[in-house]
Amino acid sequence: MGQARRGQHSPWSALLSHVCGILAVVVVFGLPLALQRFWPVLTYGVLKIVASAARPRSCSCPVDADAARARRRDAIVLLVQKKRWTKLMNSLADLQKHFNVCFRKDVLLFHNGDFTIADQTEVKKHYPLVQFHYLADGGKYWKVPPGLENRSAWGSTKGYSAGYRHMTRFHYKMVFEYLEERGYDWFMRLDDDSFILSCIEYDVFQFMEDNDHLYAWRLAQLEFRDFAKQLPEMADAHMRRIRAPMSHEMHSHYDGGQLSTASWDRWTYYNNFMVTRISWWRSRGIQQWLEMVDTSGIAYLSRVGDAPIQTFTRMMFMNKKHVHHFQDWSYHHGPIIALSLSSLLPTWMRPFLLEDAQRFEWIGGQADMMESGSTAPLIFEVNVWLASLGIKWWL
Repeated sequence: MGQARRGQHSPWSALLSHVCGILAVVVVFGLPLALQRFWPVLTYGVLKIVASAARPRSCSCPVDADAARARRRDAIVLLVQKKRWTKLMNSLADLQKHFNVCFRKDVLLFHNGDFTIADQTEVKKHYPLVQFHYLADGGKYWKVPPGLENRSAWGSTKGYSAGYRHMTRFHYKMVFEYLEERGYDWFMRLDDDSFILSCIEYDVFQFMEDNDHLYAWRLAQLEFRDFAKQLPEMADAHMRRIRAPMSHEMHSHYDGGQLSTASWDRWTYYNNFMVTRISWWRSRGIQQWLEMVDTSGIAYLSRVGDAPIQTFTRMMFMNKKHVHHFQDWSYHHGPIIALSLSSLLPTWMRPFLLEDAQRFEWIGGQADMMESGSTAPLIFEVNVWLASLGIKWWL
């Protein structure tokens, strides 16, 4: 009898066994889900720490930097707000240190009147190449397209003010007209929270021209589907109307059948950094398409963003051979950071890297905007923690 009792399992041991089994299942199936959520945040934090530690003290200028400057009409463009002063000054500091100290490009800061003369003087004291350009509300470059003045027809404005939508229109259409009128040939876009994290020791504009590139990008994202609502359908209809074949590249970004908002894979240039030739965007065929986009009002009626408009325009009309992906210097914007291998090496070692190694990089953060709601608060907490360690120059 005693032996039988000793061989029996108590209710507690059975319960413990069940609990352990449940925990094992949770670990096996829950760990991948946890990693899926936290991995972007973890890589984001690690790469920011590494980039901070690897920041160069200074950048060497090529001997012909001044000669290159004399040959060019290039602009670096930022839309800015005074309330984001700290980020702007940090962004300008990185731009100056890592590129413009050598190549001395015009830096155009577009604003809506919130920067006083004293503010402008303060910025120019630190960065003499800066020019302030005022965009008057209701003026040629900062207003709704004709026929959309009745705002009751606009989609939800929660979080997306009229000014935000004017900004979208400025970036997908009006900036090219503005710069062309002032004699510029090329421009680089940055945002006031775009940070170039390592040295760019060549003139990117001259590089583009020498290699017959017309558009260059640094990062990509998977956009919110609603932020391109009806744009794929418009693109498909326009290409049929002008009897132009859809490129193989465009076909690769939607799931068979007809191009539509539902079939599009959401791949989009993260165009807070881009370099492009202005005349391409001002050519007749591109202007006809952009006029159609503009008069449709989708940026106001449906809150379609400038990034998908620009992405579709490029893929519809520009051969991919004219597009360049910069990967040899490090960059950070919002929830995404890219750390290039070459930026971690001394200058003298970089020429010895194989071509593939020169393009090697690590990407951290949240590139899928559909998932940003779950990770953005975590990334914010990571930034707060890094700031407590003194890593706050790009926050």
